[in-house]
Amino acid sequence: MSLTPLPYECQKCVLQFFEANRRFKLVERCDSLKAADKAAPLHIYKLYMNPRVIRINRHRYTLGLLRHLPKDHVYYSPYINNVNLDGGAAYDMDQYGLKDPRCNEVLSPGDLKVESKEKINNMEDMTMEMLQFAMRDFIRPQGRMQVQQREDPESSSEDDEDEAEDLPAEGSDDEDDDPQEAQIRRILGDAYLPRARYSSSESEASESEDEPDIDPAVTDQLEAYTNPYSWREENEPAPYRFGIRFQRMNLDFRRDRETFHGIIEYLDYNKKMYDAMKYITEKLFGKRAHPIVIKTLELGDAGGVYRLPENFKVKVSNMRFGTEFGLLWDGLNSIFHESTLPFKSLHMPLEHDHPVIHATQRLVIGTEKMFGENFAWIPFLLKLPQKNVYMLHSPLFHHDYVQLIDNWIETPKSIGTCFTFGVKQYHATQSTLNLLGDHPMVVSKRMEGVDCTEFPHCFNIPLTYESELNVYGKKRTENLDPLEFMPHVSWCLVFEVMPIGSALPLED
Repeated sequence: MSLTPLPYECQKCVLQFFEANRRFKLVERCDSLKAADKAAPLHIYKLYMNPRVIRINRHRYTLGLLRHLPKDHVYYSPYINNVNLDGGAAYDMDQYGLKDPRCNEVLSPGDLKVESKEKINNMEDMTMEMLQFAMRDFIRPQGRMQVQQREDPESSSEDDEDEAEDLPAEGSDDEDDDPQEAQIRRILGDAYLPRARYSSSESEASESEDEPDIDPAVTDQLEAYTNPYSWREENEPAPYRFGIRFQRMNLDFRRDRETFHGIIEYLDYNKKMYDAMKYITEKLFGKRAHPIVIKTLELGDAGGVYRLPENFKVKVSNMRFGTEFGLLWDGLNSIFHESTLPFKSLHMPLEHDHPVIHATQRLVIGTEKMFGENFAWIPFLLKLPQKNVYMLHSPLFHHDYVQLIDNWIETPKSIGTCFTFGVKQYHATQSTLNLLGDHPMVVSKRMEGVDCTEFPHCFNIPLTYESELNVYGKKRTENLDPLEFMPHVSWCLVFEVMPIGSALPLED
């Protein structure tokens, strides 16, 4: 039986309907399809990118830097071993094992650099002074902590006692005024227990029942980050054997530890990780004849260099930015095809006054933590230019909803305006609806097509001769597209302006 290959035009037609990851695998195995693959439009349902990770639909492509040492080595670190097991470090290192900042200065055609605000969120970003400061706090009589640049542990502890006097005591005003200690506490969390909080003498420590044990995992982690500074001062290369770990994983099976559904490759560290990321993006996205069509694009918060192919372009419907919208937009706006703007939907960042945000058709607002607990929500919502707004995990109280209704009665919104508020618990939505039912202008009706036994009634308020406000609750369903941003929400409270007569009288 003879097989006739598909003509080139048919190949293009078929490939554009393949799921993106399946298409990559198929083309990787069939060289004859590579030309058609680059010529056919590529469609991606959801793409997440940061300088280290690419997630295409339900497949994640990750790079990490591994540091290997024998277990009997003097510098063997359980912390570094755990980092290796988790995929490796997320950044390139120099010969001493320190984070290599020079990598962000190396740019090739297509690379885009995103500036970031100067902030320290991880231990690898802490300076040597901060690390030594934290390590001094962890030195206690029963502890094992050893700092490379300190006196012999057999020597007198008078210096340690003097250092303890310099540290703020618990409850003192100086505690909140020390930005260095505040940063350390934010990074280490509950594990950070300054030595000055507790008795510093060995006798007191042995008698005190409240003296907490030192977490060896934290001290080991601190040592792992301070040792490279000592190696650099002594001009000794790090004793690690470096390597790059590449992982491609199907996230639908990430909890299946018996059977790993993915690919892991190990590479020598003779080139930097940014070279490897450039190679990956070139293979996946490079030299395509059409902009990549993406339903939802999400960009991570971290600054750095996005290693992208030259002339990389995307058409995006829904957009999720990190909190630093302005910096991300300034660095990456060139990748968007001119037909992308305005976005159909944009997940709300902090910088809500940006013109790109104002032009978005549908706005998705994050949790109240992004704005602060005392944020004035109602004035903010009333100023939004969008007709469609979705709030994840609504922070509004019952009286806020009543205030919103009163404002819309006084200043009616246009038909099509729809505000949706995500609510985690049924009784919270029910309590709000019960309160709205007591409003003097509310009439109980029903919404055709909204089949929800928990919320059978719709609260109807006439606004003008042509429009009415309908308030109703509904259960979130997986196939309800506008609520794809609400994965942890079970119920929604909807405020929608409709043509008069949209709500129907209650049936007898």
